[in-house]
This record gives sequence, C-alpha cells and structure tokens, in this order.
Amino acid sequence: MQVFNRMGHKFQSIAKLWGVALSTTVLLAACSSGGSSTPAAETPQAVTLNGQVYDQEIANADVTIYVGDQAVATTTTDQDGNYSVSLQVTQAARANRCVVVATRDNISLRSLLGNVGAIADTATANSGIVNNEVLPSANVTNVSTAVAAVIEASGGSLPDTQAAIDAAVEAIAADPVLQDKVVKIAAAVKAVVDYGGDPSVVGTATNTEELAAALAASADLSGDLDTVVASSDATSAAQLELEVEGDPKLAEQIPSDEDTLIAGLTGNTYVTSNSTGEETLLYFQSAGVVTIEENSDIEQGGFNGTYTDNQDGTFTISFTDPEDGEVVVLLTV
Repeated sequence: MQVFNRMGHKFQSIAKLWGVALSTTVLLAACSSGGSSTPAAETPQAVTLNGQVYDQEIANADVTIYVGDQAVATTTTDQDGNYSVSLQVTQAARANRCVVVATRDNISLRSLLGNVGAIADTATANSGIVNNEVLPSANVTNVSTAVAAVIEASGGSLPDTQAAIDAAVEAIAADPVLQDKVVKIAAAVKAVVDYGGDPSVVGTATNTEELAAALAASADLSGDLDTVVASSDATSAAQLELEVEGDPKLAEQIPSDEDTLIAGLTGNTYVTSNSTGEETLLYFQSAGVVTIEENSDIEQGGFNGTYTDNQDGTFTISFTDPEDGEVVVLLTV
C-alpha cells in the first residue's frame, strides 16, 4: 500500500514528470563561437519527452516546449491527453530551464520540468527517454501550474539551474502555508477546467495560467478561490481541494518534506492505493482518530479508526470494517 500525502509525499522534484502521443523533432541550436577557424560539428543528444496533460485527461491540447523563453517544439495531445516530443539537445541548451505549456480554449497549464542539462542526464540513464515515471513534472497539470505560479511569485521568475529549481521546490515543501496555496490554486484551476468556471472573475485573467498567477499574488486567496468556485458548477472549494489531494497523479506533484510527514498527520488528507489500484481516503484528526472512506468524498461519511505513530517511519491504523470486522494496517511513510 502506497501513501500519497496531501502535500505530495511521493513528489521527487519539480524536475520529474511524463506519458506518449504525437512527435515533433527540434534542434536546440548551440551558438557558434567567433574566430576564423571552423569549430568541430557538435553531435546533439537525442531526448524523447513523454508526458500527459491532465486535470482529467485533456485531449487535443496544443503543447509547446520552451527552453528558456524560446519555443522550440510543438505537438498536440491525443485523446488521452498524452504527448511526445523528440528533442536534440545541444551543449548550449543545457544551461536553460525547460517548461511545457499546454493550451486549449481558456485552459492553459504549464509545468517547470527542470534544467535542460538535468533532463538530458535523466534521459541518458533511461535509454534516451524521460517520462512521468522518472520525472513526475512531465505531466502538465493544475498542480504543476500552481507550483510554477508560486515559484514565480516568490522569486520573480522561474529559475534556470537545477539547484535553484530544487531550492524553490524545497521552499514550498518546508512551508505548510505555501503547500496550502498550491492546493488552493490547483483547486481554482480545476473549477475552470472540470466545472466550467470563469477565470476572468479574478483580476484580468483570461485563462487558467493567468488565473494561477493572479491567485499566487492574491492577498485574499481563499476569497478569490470562492469567487472562482461560485462561477462554476462545483459544490465547494473544500470539495475541489479534496479532489486535488485525492488524485494520486496530482498529489504526487505537491512538494512535501518527508521528514515532517508523521509529525504533520493531524488535519491532513491522504490517499492510499493497494496493489490492485483500489484507493482509500484517510483523514487524520486530533487524538489519534482517522476517518476512512473508500472511493468517495470523505466529507460524506466513512467510518472512524485510530492511528499510532510508531516513531520509526511507519504508523499503524486500526478500524472496524462493518463487513469484515477489525482490521489493522501498517503503513510505511
């Protein structure tokens, strides 16, 4: 049984995510040096990027790959939201950040994949392929859009080096306020993508990427989120936040500090999945109480159990299943 923290316990780095679809080949051209001699021809590195545009699967989205601020490749997602791009990475390109942007109508999602050099090195270790199994940020989602917006709002721009990207992600992981901001922004984007909300109700936003940026800078994030929800068919902001946190593909992108996971159980919602893919929501409350609900909104009921922190990277949940009697589960963080 794997545990996905509402803060993204399985998150490895914003430089990690990806899927499959249509392909475009592009050369990330190096700048030639001056002088009278002709430099030796460089052999670029071939990298295949596979990912998915996902809130739920978003088909027929236009996908653009940016290296630094330069668009270097485009493709379109298939019916399952998957995309694939073949790149030729030069030495000069390795110093830049790589961002994927996916657009369709008023939907605009982006993901800061990481530094091009780091991505190329990851590809070297994986037969030339980078996908969401080795790089979760290859999936372009409401959460990756929220993370990029928070990083940009905090630093003024998206960083280029992998060290700076990792530091920005770690800053979110170490700050529950920033983690909550990511979830709320992702929930607002979900209200537009899945429930027909209007991004223009906040500031001058015309699409979800601009909405995320406006919310990242908002002095009243909760109020603005409620405004977006009110323009949609969603039932509540709380429900949307649970949908974000309850989807393993989204939850794994929320930066978290694994060292503080056990200490921070109270008040958090987690998703577990077993070997057959069945999912269960766990809501940890005070005094060692946990509410458990399978495959539905945890706010609508479920049944209570207890949990114990074993102080060794595991915790034990005990509850009484109405059908099967008492059940004791050991979960590893």
